[in-house]
Amino acid sequence: WNPRISATPTGNAMCRKRLRTKKAPGIGRSPTKVPLMGSEKMGNAFFVPMSRLFQPMEAWMAFLAFGAFLCLVPWWNKPLPDEIPEPSRSPGSRCTGCDQCSIDCPYEAIAMVRLSDDDTREVAVVNEAFCVSCGICSASCAPMVVGPPERTGRDELAEIRAFIAEQSIGPKDVVVIACARGAGRLAGQAEVEGARIFSVICIGNLHTSVIEFLLRAGTGGVLIASCPPRDCWSREGPRWLEERVYHGREAELRDSVDRRRIRVVYAGEGERRLVLGALAEFRRDVAELDNVVGEDGIEIDTECEREPRPAL
Repeated sequence: WNPRISATPTGNAMCRKRLRTKKAPGIGRSPTKVPLMGSEKMGNAFFVPMSRLFQPMEAWMAFLAFGAFLCLVPWWNKPLPDEIPEPSRSPGSRCTGCDQCSIDCPYEAIAMVRLSDDDTREVAVVNEAFCVSCGICSASCAPMVVGPPERTGRDELAEIRAFIAEQSIGPKDVVVIACARGAGRLAGQAEVEGARIFSVICIGNLHTSVIEFLLRAGTGGVLIASCPPRDCWSREGPRWLEERVYHGREAELRDSVDRRRIRVVYAGEGERRLVLGALAEFRRDVAELDNVVGEDGIEIDTECEREPRPAL
């Protein structure tokens, strides 16, 4: 349609002639040649054929029932009261006031508050209403005092000591630290392809001292199997882990720890093959390194000096 042409009598006649002669799609053609709806369009309008089976009121009722079902899904998945993990704790007497746990908490459940009006020092305080017990705060605490009950950095150190005492791990062996929310569903198993497995609820809950302890004890390598960064149950777990291991984020892995003996792989629950492939490749790399000699009586520093913070 051209407004300049249609504005004249001759142009109006031409437009009317075109309208009379233009055929609708499919008219005058063989039934077998009528254009069909493409598969991509059928995927978006799958409900159209079914709509002919119902009256309008029945279709609306079905639509509302389906919407109500979707609204109830979160309620069905809600854990029972006795299944909800306890929130994190922060003993103020041991808190150094570094505020890293409050920075790393993805749920803004930790705040830094002054001990008293006369004391300018601040300590971490957990808001239990916001805390989901992800444990990320325990991995960000250098003195290993903040975190959910029985899941602080000190608790993890005790677990890894018992783990090493029960295993026979050599200088060419690899230990897999597996996230319970992903990592090909390896968490909870004793071993995979001959590699021992140490499970954690969230990879962001893993304190770097656990990695240090494993390598100082004579383990050939540590493969950390994490859920994907954009699909983390606790939002920032994989991101903060990588920052602590490789980029010096607070509660960082010590510089003396050989990064060649550490490997991180990101895999979802259904990506077991991805983890096994990374394990095989990492084993070959570890085999090319010199043998490590395990230390006896390993001690990890769990005390930090308190750094006074001026009041703002």
